[in-house]
Amino acid sequence: MGKQTTFAHFTKAHPNTLRVATYNINCGNSDNWSNNHPKSTLKTLKTLNADILVLQETTPSWKKAIHHLLGKRYPYEDFRPRKNAGALDVLSKYPFKTIAYLLPHL
Repeated sequence: MGKQTTFAHFTKAHPNTLRVATYNINCGNSDNWSNNHPKSTLKTLKTLNADILVLQETTPSWKKAIHHLLGKRYPYEDFRPRKNAGALDVLSKYPFKTIAYLLPHL
């Protein structure tokens, strides 16, 4: 297993601060989420305690695990499934007014 990073310096937000975190969940391993140290990843997401989480390369398995652990903290979610591990998931402590995804022009 690689070096573990701690995020203790992110746990205390200043007043009037919106904290956004982005995290690449699956690293290209399709739906075989058990290869990606789910306990460590879930602990990291919980520790971040961001107001908005933007997750890349997630899967339905990850969505279920994240919802189980963090569903009460993040009651608002926009999950955009894609083939294999290409889903995007936005979780928020606050309701969405509008959410849009812009695709790159290749």
